[in-house]
Amino acid sequence: MAGPWLGGIILDAGLGARGAFTLFSVCPAVMVLVLFALGRGQRRLPTDAEGALTAELPEAGLAAARPAIQT
Repeated sequence: MAGPWLGGIILDAGLGARGAFTLFSVCPAVMVLVLFALGRGQRRLPTDAEGALTAELPEAGLAAARPAIQT
């Protein structure tokens, strides 16, 4: 929602379209770095901690809703 407003401020500041695109490309790049850091931090949690990654499938959800394949 703030994109058009920020775009107007950036264009008014004299950066032009190239500067606006460059500035707005920084946001997704920062988001990728933050998500990467959060993922690495989550792997370091003890297995009994809330939010820790486990190898077990949840009892409810997509795995439970999928019918078993019989051969």
